[in-house]
Amino acid sequence: MGIRSAMEREQQSLQGMRRAMWERLADAEALRDANRRTGAAYLFGYAGEMAIKVKLFDFLGLAGGTPWKAKAGASSMSAAFASERARLSAAGHHLEYPEEGGHGLLLYGVVTMKSTGSSWTAEEKRQYCRRIWEANEHWCFGLRYWPGTASTRDLDRLAAAVWWLALN
Repeated sequence: MGIRSAMEREQQSLQGMRRAMWERLADAEALRDANRRTGAAYLFGYAGEMAIKVKLFDFLGLAGGTPWKAKAGASSMSAAFASERARLSAAGHHLEYPEEGGHGLLLYGVVTMKSTGSSWTAEEKRQYCRRIWEANEHWCFGLRYWPGTASTRDLDRLAAAVWWLALN
């Protein structure tokens, strides 16, 4: 039985995504310790996307171990996000970031801010936006194709922003 079969058997949940986020952060730190900066940067950015989605899905009431389909009428996390993005677009919010290839820190961050923003203080909004911007400045999903591109300085700034997003 392959990994895809195992993944299909396990229903996706916010709890599972949160566990996967912590695993990717640990993987990124291990690569960072081994001076594998670009691989570490890619995983830190990926974990940052997951941290943002965890915040959004938690706000939307998809907490705990309840499968997405049962809670949101969506077949996956991607479908739940697409549904929220479509709802916000229909309400007139600009949510297009073509340079991110349909996904990325800015898109996920803006959708989360638009969905949850009214429940946050001005300082919470400022801090959240600042960390997303900092992470986005030092990461892009295309890192997986470019060898040796992340500097120690970029990686340190990215890691700090992503850890903040994961912990707040």
